[in-house]
Amino acid sequence: MNMWLTADRFKTWAGISVLAAITMGVIWYWHSVTHFGGGDDPSRQRKEPDYYIEHFNYIKISNNGKANYHVTGQRLQHLPVTDQIEIFQPLIHSYDARREPVTLRADRALVEQKSTAENNTRQEDKVHLHGDVRVVQAEPAHPEFMQLQTSYLMLLPDADKVFTDQAVELMTPRVRATAVGLEADQITQQLQLRSQVKVHVQPRSMSRTATTSRNPS
Repeated sequence: MNMWLTADRFKTWAGISVLAAITMGVIWYWHSVTHFGGGDDPSRQRKEPDYYIEHFNYIKISNNGKANYHVTGQRLQHLPVTDQIEIFQPLIHSYDARREPVTLRADRALVEQKSTAENNTRQEDKVHLHGDVRVVQAEPAHPEFMQLQTSYLMLLPDADKVFTDQAVELMTPRVRATAVGLEADQITQQLQLRSQVKVHVQPRSMSRTATTSRNPS
C-alpha cells in the first residue's frame, strides 16, 4: 500500500529539498578533480582506478565568504571503465542561512554524470549512496529536526527527486515513520512511502499518544 504525504504535513521538505543541492556539491567536486586525469590515453581500457585522492577535504564557499558545502571522505577514485566517481566514507555538511545545517553520510557513494556522447546511455546525473545512509537536519530537540536513515538512496539532482527501494526510517520531532521504498519530489513537495508503512504521531499535548499504522492490503 502506498502512502502519499504532503511536505507541509510531514515537515520534511527542508531536509529533502537540500538533498539535490548536496548532490550537486558532490558532482561539483567531481568536476574539479577529473581535470587531473587528462594525461592518460583515453583509448586504453583499465580496470583499476586511473587516479585517486586519499583523505580529501573540499569546501565550497559562497559569495558572502561562508561555507556552502563541506565534503570529506577517506578516498575518492575515478573508475575509467564505467566513468564513475567512487567515494568511500563520504561525509557532507550543507549550510544555508534559510534552514538548519544538514549532514549526509554513507559508507560509499557512486557518482554518475550524464554524457554528451552520441551513444549516450546516461540521460541525467545520479548519485547512489550505499551502506549506512543517514541524512540529518538540526538537533533532535530542534523543531526543524529531520532524520532519514536507509541502506540505499539514489539522488537525481536534475529532477529534484530522491528514491530508494530499501527499508527507510524517517523521523521528525513528532513523527516516526518506517516503510519499504520511498520517493520524494521537491517540485511537487510530496513524499511517497511505498509499502509496509507505519506512522507514529506524537501529539502536541504530552498527555496522550496517537498512533497510525498503514500495512499492505
